[in-house]
Amino acid sequence: MPPFVAPEIELKLAIDPPTADATIAALKRHPAIRAAQRGRWRRARLVSTYYDTADAALAAAGVALRMRSIGKRWVQTVKGPPLAGEAGAGMHARPEYEWPRPSPELDAARLATTPWRKLFGVAIAEGSLQPCFVTDFARDVIFKGLTLYGVTGRKMYETWHQMRRFLRAGQLDPRPVITHRFPLECIADAIQVIKDGQAGKVILEVAR
Repeated sequence: MPPFVAPEIELKLAIDPPTADATIAALKRHPAIRAAQRGRWRRARLVSTYYDTADAALAAAGVALRMRSIGKRWVQTVKGPPLAGEAGAGMHARPEYEWPRPSPELDAARLATTPWRKLFGVAIAEGSLQPCFVTDFARDVIFKGLTLYGVTGRKMYETWHQMRRFLRAGQLDPRPVITHRFPLECIADAIQVIKDGQAGKVILEVAR
């Protein structure tokens, strides 16, 4: 059996590029993050190659496959679709399978041990599994599993920039779906209303 990591819970914050350095510095000083900090911040560069088929069969199934370099190490990861009842308001929990690798070559045998073995099997048999895009991150991490990511080289999601244009042009009003606002130090309350199914979109506000 592959090593199954407890469901990964992600909360992603979008930061305006011109203010990224100042905003991340403010986040690091925030009381909620200070309270979780143990030891010094450590920075690492993570370069990840994501794979899919030409017709995006993995994406359609909610499955992600990547090969990531962390320093001199390689890690192959498969993530499944968000767990039922655990997604919403920009946060989700997903099952994750992870294996250390000696090189950037994918290990097909590992893929065969996941619940999506048939999906991978078809893609490998057809020779349609291929690199789709690469992300390049700088990661600042402290203990307790709290991680801040910043994109250093590439635009990750063009949809973010499209959405910004829609908002600025007045083509979209997101206010009807925003049900809750919390200061960052009340993140536990924000998570709870999401888990209780009481929220639409939740805004976490960072004091500067």
